[in-house]
Amino acid sequence: MEKNREIAIKIIDTFEELLNKYAIKLPNEERQGNTEESCIYGSDYFELEDTIVEILNKNI
Repeated sequence: MEKNREIAIKIIDTFEELLNKYAIKLPNEERQGNTEESCIYGSDYFELEDTIVEILNKNI
């Protein structure tokens, strides 16, 4: 996995921890209703990840 993608995942994990602390789950049509679903879910997660990677790639 490329370094910037790993960094992006770590950044998202940090936000996930904060959202989880306050029991916040971002709404997403793809949710199945399982309690183990992450706070940032489905295509929203991947869109955020890709955007962070793009930002990191431009600022190298």
